[in-house]
Amino acid sequence: MTSRSEPKAPPPHPLFIVGMLAIPLSFMWGPLLILAPCCLGWWVLKIEKPRLLSRHEAEVEGESIDLGKHKYPLTDCSMTKPQFFPLQYGLPQVRQLVTLQHMDSGTIQQFWIITRPVGPTTLHPITED
Repeated sequence: MTSRSEPKAPPPHPLFIVGMLAIPLSFMWGPLLILAPCCLGWWVLKIEKPRLLSRHEAEVEGESIDLGKHKYPLTDCSMTKPQFFPLQYGLPQVRQLVTLQHMDSGTIQQFWIITRPVGPTTLHPITED
């Protein structure tokens, strides 16, 4: 008698193997992918916002703008209410607009005071460019 060999089944396609692994993982990771942005939003609004606003007010209090000839205390400047931005350039920050009238010329200049979670509070002049 002659022996016949059975034809072997081809190996499974690589994408089939990946699919068999990805389907169970999607059930595990799906809720985490939904919860991660929710947790980040909760942290930014409930924890980081009050902390940044209080830090901003503490750092701005008693400061002055030095423009060479004159030093202008921030209490003499017109200031808007501090605004919280949740994810400005990837990080939360507090911004406050300051309008200053120069003693010499009477011209008006505006600045942004920006407080970020890391680093010092910075003063940025607004140019007309």
